[in-house]
Amino acid sequence: MGEESPNRGSTPAGAVFVSYASEDADAEDADPSFHLMGRALVYYARHRRADADTALASLTADSAERHAYRIAQVLAYRGDRDAAFRWLDRAYAQTDSELQYIKGEPLLRNLAGDRRYQAFLRKMNLPE
Repeated sequence: MGEESPNRGSTPAGAVFVSYASEDADAEDADPSFHLMGRALVYYARHRRADADTALASLTADSAERHAYRIAQVLAYRGDRDAAFRWLDRAYAQTDSELQYIKGEPLLRNLAGDRRYQAFLRKMNLPE
């Protein structure tokens, strides 16, 4: 089978986002960036790499200026640590309000052992 998700087996593979990623999601009720994030996560977990890449590209194009943290979450889940940290830094610079959820965020689990993660928490004045 294809490449395994680094989080596979430890976090339901995008299960939280299934309702946002479904074809039936009501466009008026769903935040478009959250919907795209869900698609990027679910497609990646289902080994639909091309669809996952397309959803991530759409998320980036749609949300780079206001939801950098969501982009960082997707990249971290995919195991792209360098890009995830670049987007976390961007989220910090944007004062992205979703950074308040960084501690214990399952989608960022792949970053926890990286020294940059501890440095980022210190920058936010959070305990490591």
